[in-house]
Amino acid sequence: MAEHKRSFSAPEKAKIIREGMAGTRPITELCRHYGITATQYYDWQKRALAGMTDALEHRPKNGKHDKHAAALSKAEEKIAKLHRAITEITLENIELKKRLGTERYGALRRAAAREADRSRGSHARTQRLAGQTHVAGAGHRAQHLLRVD
Repeated sequence: MAEHKRSFSAPEKAKIIREGMAGTRPITELCRHYGITATQYYDWQKRALAGMTDALEHRPKNGKHDKHAAALSKAEEKIAKLHRAITEITLENIELKKRLGTERYGALRRAAAREADRSRGSHARTQRLAGQTHVAGAGHRAQHLLRVD
């Protein structure tokens, strides 16, 4: 017949862990007495100690925790404010780079068009103003390099 696996309540687990930590008898004997494995006992103990640490961290003692929480909150607010400032400056920087890039591009394109007009004559200027491109000459290479599709 298969043995029914017993489940323990949280207070029962705590009692078993306290007995084991008291050291009055070996863990193997304690586990045999309660019908659990040593692995199960150590797992319960590990979780209990982790929970105990959390419980002790969150309890204020003489207001020290409140002061620490307030200082932490102020630091988090300052960090958030600095992140907002960095974001604003970064966005402004991107916008300025776009403007400067457009201005540089426009100046380079006008210079390339003037060079093309000089090298090809007035016919090329008429075609450029009409939106047509002239294929031959050094100006074509400059326009090709500067063209944005």
